[in-house]
Amino acid sequence: MLTTINWRTLNIAAVLGTIIMMLVARYYFQIYLGLEPCNLCIFQRLATIAVGAIAFVAIFVHKGKAYRWVVALAFISAIVGVALAGYQVWLQNLPPEKIPACGPSLDYLLDIMGPWEAVVEVFRSSGSCAEIQWQFLGLSIPGWTGVAFIGYAIFFAVQFFTPNWNRK
Repeated sequence: MLTTINWRTLNIAAVLGTIIMMLVARYYFQIYLGLEPCNLCIFQRLATIAVGAIAFVAIFVHKGKAYRWVVALAFISAIVGVALAGYQVWLQNLPPEKIPACGPSLDYLLDIMGPWEAVVEVFRSSGSCAEIQWQFLGLSIPGWTGVAFIGYAIFFAVQFFTPNWNRK
């Protein structure tokens, strides 16, 4: 079985996984359940898109140093996703008196300040991101997103450190 599976096939699966994550976020959580994404959720969606886009590139670039650079970028994107999801899970587990104040939407922040200042402000005032709106098996949405990002990070780390395994 393992001899018929190669990195290209696994990268296709990674791309499909990120597409499924985005479809669930948009159509199940946002449209069906009516949950609006908080600022950190939007950042996690961007990290998911980055992982999927870079995994898509890895499907076609599968030789030598270029492949290792692509896989390294995918790994870094997954680690950023882990950090974002982990931060939001941490916020969700803070005592109520320690939760930061809620801030304005990301659209508004980007309208009144530059991109870097908006990102900094999101992390300063992310009280709305501390609300747990949905859970499954004891994990919230960012908890499950973090699990997915950890899986992607492991997947890309294995690719990076196994440069010659059945790459076709």
